[in-house]
Amino acid sequence: MAAILAVSLGVGLLLKSLVAIVLPAATILIYLLLTRQLFSPESRQRLHPFRAILIVLLIALPWHVLATLRNPPYFDLSFHSGPGQYHGFLWFFFHERAGASLLKSSLSADYNTGAASLFLGLPSALAFPWSVYLPSIAKIVIQIS
Repeated sequence: MAAILAVSLGVGLLLKSLVAIVLPAATILIYLLLTRQLFSPESRQRLHPFRAILIVLLIALPWHVLATLRNPPYFDLSFHSGPGQYHGFLWFFFHERAGASLLKSSLSADYNTGAASLFLGLPSALAFPWSVYLPSIAKIVIQIS
C-alpha cells in the first residue's frame, strides 16, 4: 500500500509539481501528529518512508534532471525577474510555479485566476445529477451529529 502511495506521489510530482507532494505529506504528518503515531515503529513499518522516497525519486528525478540540464542556467538563486529575463528550469520550478504562484505574485502572463463563483460552482454543475441531493445529505449529517 505504501508503494502505491509513493508511485502516486511520484507521478503527481511530474504532473502537478510540488503541490502533489506537499499537500498529501502535510495531511499524513498532521494525522500522525494528532494520533500521536508520528514516531511510532508501527507507522514507519506501514509507510516505509525511505523506500517511498526512493520510489518517488526513481519516478520523478530523471525528468527533472533532464529538464534542468536542457534549460540552463542550473542554479540561479535570484528572487526577482523582469520581462525577457530567463533563469533556468530550477528557478522556474521552485520560484515561479511553486512559490510565486501560491503567493499570487507570479510573473507569468499565462495565469488566469477566473471568477471564484465559477471555480466553486463548476464542480457542482459537472456532478449535476448527484449534486441535487447535497442539501438533503447536509440535513441528514446535521441531524446525526
